[in-house]
Amino acid sequence: MKKQLLILLSLLTITILQVKSQTSFTSGDGSMTVTVDKPNLSGGGGGYEQGVSTKTATNEYRESAPSSSETISSIYKEKQLSEYNKAIDAWNIRDWDKVMKHLKESQAYLKNTKFYEPWIKLAKGLKEWDKGVEAQNKGMYDKAIGHYNEALKFITDPADIKILKDNIAECYWAEGVIEAKAKHWDAAIAKYKEALKYNPDNQAIKENIIYCSLQKTKELAENFMKEGNWVEAGVYYNILLKNFDDHSYQSEYSQCLSEISAMNQYGLFNSRLSEEKQKLPFINNEWGN
Repeated sequence: MKKQLLILLSLLTITILQVKSQTSFTSGDGSMTVTVDKPNLSGGGGGYEQGVSTKTATNEYRESAPSSSETISSIYKEKQLSEYNKAIDAWNIRDWDKVMKHLKESQAYLKNTKFYEPWIKLAKGLKEWDKGVEAQNKGMYDKAIGHYNEALKFITDPADIKILKDNIAECYWAEGVIEAKAKHWDAAIAKYKEALKYNPDNQAIKENIIYCSLQKTKELAENFMKEGNWVEAGVYYNILLKNFDDHSYQSEYSQCLSEISAMNQYGLFNSRLSEEKQKLPFINNEWGN
């Protein structure tokens, strides 16, 4: 009975404060800095003192020995507290493996309970979060995305989930910038659309998609013009004029229309024009909403 009472008291007196991890980004031409505030877990070891008081036995020490049940209860309490305090120390230095190890061992002394399970789960998520931040700072965006997605399996706080999703969007955004700089327009658009899935209201990402679509359209129009493919060139020049409001190609478009008319290919031109316009992001609402 005394053993059960002591265990119950240790459960009731343990206090754990909620943990927040936050990141902040500074982005410019595709580069960024990620920082994370240290989480803070405290509680004073469930109301017990950090150290364990002991007596040194001598030949003259004649106090009666405690009963076996009292001895077991005392040992369990001290070991449970010791492991708990080790978990706190590990938490403060972000050593998540040790946090999980010591919380599990502390929990083992609390019979028939899963008291620390939510915190063990959170530590798993924060471990992946930290790995994601480290990878992102090194420009290893695919690896960072993998760690952030893994963290999402364990993080439950809505504010933290939003931060993680924003992190993932930032990684895809950075990959899109890299592709755009290389003029890989389709690859850049694909990365930006992935970013938009995690941050659907980000106007800057939408503008990047439109910009890449514009540059792709210009390249296609100019290349088809050089090849003498008047129908295809006319399609993309029409999109530049009508959808992107770029009238610098008016003369090229007029030439295409003249050639299309001479070949009597207006039917094909109109069909292709309708088909290509449906691929424009601001026409078919490919924003991920």
